[in-house]
Amino acid sequence: MNGQGPEHGPPPDALATSRELFESAVGQLDTATGNRLRLMRRHAQAAPAAPVARWLVPAGAAAMALLVATLTWWQWRGAEPAAEPASMAAAASVDRFPNEDDAELYAWLGEAPVATDVARGGAL
Repeated sequence: MNGQGPEHGPPPDALATSRELFESAVGQLDTATGNRLRLMRRHAQAAPAAPVARWLVPAGAAAMALLVATLTWWQWRGAEPAAEPASMAAAASVDRFPNEDDAELYAWLGEAPVATDVARGGAL
């Protein structure tokens, strides 16, 4: 259709064609434009890579903070309550139910005199 393809022979050398187009375009430039282009190329090559670091470091820090927060939340949410060891269960049962020593305390409290308010008819 366009005259280029396998049936019309090999395509022309693209590198040679590109170089010829570049040389003809450069030949038509005046001196001032050529100097400006040369200075802009030197300036672009000499520019440090600092602009990338200006946003890359904060973005990396934010990503790391997000990762830490996500992992912390995930671990906290996924953690199951640990089973109580036998010694802790025994200690809890002691705190909940009185033993023989506590029975003596309760007996003593039951026998202790209680102050009453005489003005109110002996009410506590």
